[in-house]
Amino acid sequence: SFIWGGGDGNVLSQDPYCYVVNLQTGAWAKYTGWDTQCLCYHDGFVYFGTADGRIMQAETTGYDDGVSYVARYCGLFERLEGPTTKQLHQARATWTYGRDFDDRVSFSTEYVVTWPAAPPAAPDNDDLDVWDIAEWDEAVWDTEAGTRVKARWVSIGRTGYTVAPMVQVTCGGVALPDAELVSIDLTYESGGIVV
Repeated sequence: SFIWGGGDGNVLSQDPYCYVVNLQTGAWAKYTGWDTQCLCYHDGFVYFGTADGRIMQAETTGYDDGVSYVARYCGLFERLEGPTTKQLHQARATWTYGRDFDDRVSFSTEYVVTWPAAPPAAPDNDDLDVWDIAEWDEAVWDTEAGTRVKARWVSIGRTGYTVAPMVQVTCGGVALPDAELVSIDLTYESGGIVV
């Protein structure tokens, strides 16, 4: 987490965050909203200590301490084909996933990140057969949903010199989220340079 201490004893703070690394790929990410004072990887699970003395186990369900949360991705701003105005028409996020979910794809322009409303969380129907949570004699343990692919075009309707893709998914369920963003495609028109 990140906290600034004021010289007069007051604590000036911002929303807590920490940086995490994927041990398989080496890719870093910024996690927000976690009150992490320390982190530990033990026996296949991640644990962290909070400022109020609690020990939390990370990423064991699709909730954050019992509450739904929004996972957000904002890509780098790009000029695409150069310093001309771009009229953004449509975008498509391609996913591989195991459990159904809703996503919201949008774009920000001119280095100003503006998030639209987040999508609703998917119904918790897929969570009924989660090991160690589902009811015995009711759950079907040997069914495998398999990995599916999802891609749909959405209208963007933005204009700018620089553009950044943004994706949001609302998580909230007993089972862990099971989705991977594979690519984002964009259709756009470039304007001419006016001198």
